[in-house]
Amino acid sequence: MILLFILPLILILGYFLFFKKRLIENIYYINRIRDVKRGKHMKNFLQSLNTKGERIEPVPLNDERILKIRGEKWQKHCSLSLTHKLILEKIVNKKCGWYLVFEDDVDLTSEINPENFFKILAKDLEKYKDQDFIYLGICLDSSQVNRCREDSCKGWCTHAYLVKPKGARKLLNNVKTWYYRSIDVIFMQALDYKPVLGYKYTHDQIDAHHHGYMFQNRIADWYAPIIDS
Repeated sequence: MILLFILPLILILGYFLFFKKRLIENIYYINRIRDVKRGKHMKNFLQSLNTKGERIEPVPLNDERILKIRGEKWQKHCSLSLTHKLILEKIVNKKCGWYLVFEDDVDLTSEINPENFFKILAKDLEKYKDQDFIYLGICLDSSQVNRCREDSCKGWCTHAYLVKPKGARKLLNNVKTWYYRSIDVIFMQALDYKPVLGYKYTHDQIDAHHHGYMFQNRIADWYAPIIDS
């Protein structure tokens, strides 16, 4: 009798552990190990979301591909671009599903309780099952503002996005060069107009034309521009 009672419970538990599809397959975040303040912020940020992430060390400036680049500023841009490329190459051969990519200056809008974020995200993703790339935050210039809406946008910033292996492959195939361009420009040239989740949220303390659930918290005490540091 006890076995008859326990067996259905084991089967139900097994379903949730092994068969139920996860919302996010993995989270990657870019953070130099020497950027201690940003690293601590990311640990606190992910903990507030009740999740963990895989830290990705940026491609070092002494990498032979970067040493060929002229100008320190472009070398730093190249480091970040090649790091995003590295993450996309990790994702491209993974199993189907969503992968979340953060830069370490990311923060969540104060209008959302971090504990509720993934519940909100799950509802949003139901609307965009056919997409393979989605922004969680975007920065718009004056020429882009009137052309963007929640389900179709193209703009600056790569601090938070979702991508599927199919989307990673498209990006890798469509990017003509990873050099002498910021990662923002690389993505804008390689991607069509894409959804921005949480588009209604703006971040006036940073810039009124920054939209999405996630933003670059440029006024935080842990923030320092990577390109200039």
